Amino acid sequence: RYQPYHARSSAWIISLQHMPGGHIRVCHCIMNRWSFISVLAVLASNNAKAFSPLFQSPARLQKHNKMRVSAVIIKISTSVATTSLGSTATVTSAPSEASKSSNGDKNKFQSFVSSRLFSCVVTFLVGLRIGLKSTATSAGVRGGVRQVPVASFLLAAFAVREVYRAIPEWARVGSRRKKKKSADGSMDEDDMSSLGSISFKLQSLFDVASEKLASGMPPGNMRASLYATFQLFGQVKEQQAQERDDAYQQAGRLVEDPHTVLQNMDTMFEFADWAYDEYPEEEEEEATCLEERLETQGYVLLRHDKTALPGRVAHYIAISQEEQTVLIGVKGTSNFEDLLTDCCGRSKNHTLDSPFMKYGPTEICVHEGIFISAQKLARDLEAFVNYVAIPNGYKIVITGHSLGAGAAAIAGLLLRSKFSKLRQDARLHVFAFASPPVLDKESALACKSFTTTIVNNADLIPRSSLHNLAILLKFMEILNAKLEQQGKLPDNFKNLSAFMKFIREGKDGEMIMTAQETKKAMKKCIAKLNESDPDFLYVPGRVIHMFDLWSKTNYGETEQRVEQKVNETTIDSEIDTVKTAEQVYDGDGTSDVLKIIEIDERMVPDHLSMGYRDSIRSLLSSPAR
Repeated sequence: RYQPYHARSSAWIISLQHMPGGHIRVCHCIMNRWSFISVLAVLASNNAKAFSPLFQSPARLQKHNKMRVSAVIIKISTSVATTSLGSTATVTSAPSEASKSSNGDKNKFQSFVSSRLFSCVVTFLVGLRIGLKSTATSAGVRGGVRQVPVASFLLAAFAVREVYRAIPEWARVGSRRKKKKSADGSMDEDDMSSLGSISFKLQSLFDVASEKLASGMPPGNMRASLYATFQLFGQVKEQQAQERDDAYQQAGRLVEDPHTVLQNMDTMFEFADWAYDEYPEEEEEEATCLEERLETQGYVLLRHDKTALPGRVAHYIAISQEEQTVLIGVKGTSNFEDLLTDCCGRSKNHTLDSPFMKYGPTEICVHEGIFISAQKLARDLEAFVNYVAIPNGYKIVITGHSLGAGAAAIAGLLLRSKFSKLRQDARLHVFAFASPPVLDKESALACKSFTTTIVNNADLIPRSSLHNLAILLKFMEILNAKLEQQGKLPDNFKNLSAFMKFIREGKDGEMIMTAQETKKAMKKCIAKLNESDPDFLYVPGRVIHMFDLWSKTNYGETEQRVEQKVNETTIDSEIDTVKTAEQVYDGDGTSDVLKIIEIDERMVPDHLSMGYRDSIRSLLSSPAR
């Protein structure tokens, strides 16, 4: 009765000893060839019948199938390389009565065990290695008694359960969420509630991209042309930067006084950024939540939707009686569900019930994933707009950043189409910061009267479209021909040596094309494409593009004085270097500089909230002209 029963697998050994009173004592546990930090898993059961199938083979255990299991503690050693069975620490389960005296430690322990990180990483890997990879030998016959890998089954089952719990409900196989279907019984095109529908939309995007981005260049030549493109942009910045700056200054109306176009834009950006509902712990401000921050600006929070699902955007609704304004802030990309919404970027045709402006189009092409989220947002707002905002004469302001900017622009368009009164006297306006391309050319230009998009310097997101990728690919074909003409195309050993020498020269080396030739080549590539192609989308509305100058000394660095205050008294002041914009042009989404993906180290930083905040503040802090 007191002799141990051994359950062996290819990776570990457990010894169970049956104690008087019907308890199990864990004597040894070794895990070979693995080194984890100490992991503790507590498994409790009031009736061991649930485990009886695992213990039926050894005859001496059958009579104990009614025993109680107080706890099984599994310890995985961190020093398995030097640990043997005899030297392994012995862990004994405590009776249930004794466990009551250490509720604090037990709660802390259970909290650790229930963590997602623990369940999904450690337990899954252990279960996969032990439970699913155990060999037939580990459950073979030893000494006439069939050995059952008890711990393997337990860990594998525990791993499956916890991994399944960690999967979002919408992504689970067999989810109870009802899949929307159209009238004819087919899957609804506006449904993004399952992985199947999302996969279909992504595949549709890939099919369109394969057609629009078809190229005759071999993969090796394409890689070489891409490297040459990166090098050429770096050389232009280093050697002929003024050509790039001229292109920006000629892209639209150059604004001499930024205050005229950026007035109150800093406040609007904060409204957009607050939709993320993320506040750094180091901020020492009195307003520490969305409701309190809105109150500082005279707004009352009415609703805060934090939904995190593909095809939906989180947002908030606030109202100011003093300003007679309804404020709607739309959250940008901050989680995996938002990223899926962004990636479903195929151009989708949509027919409006009525034009969103006088003589405006009713047939529009939109970014599919963002349109689905904007359409749901507009439907959520319809009742409030119809029964509160319009009867009381309130203006409506919709603002957002990144994904939130694109959804705000489309939602504003849909609301103007739905309610004719919003098309009168500028009753609705959208401020879109870093909006991706979401509308076809005609629609993007038609909404200039009520949509203002703000772009920061080399921000990649407003340039992320099939149209821009097609232009880049055609430019790479021109570079490919240049490389071949100069004997630098790496199609043989001699040319490979010349190409590597060309790349090693870096930004100070000889340019394969001058800046003037590069500009002409880009214009040639743009002219080859049909801008009105329904698969090509553009940034919506009027575009205020803040840009820095490549030709200035220390591009990307502007000195600002940062002050630390306590009770309105300055206690410290220092100069901080930030990346900001220097100038502004006023244009639209069809300007040439937005058709070119600018290869720059600030492509991503310029898209972040900090980049927009610094550029706006820097331009507004400059003296008015």
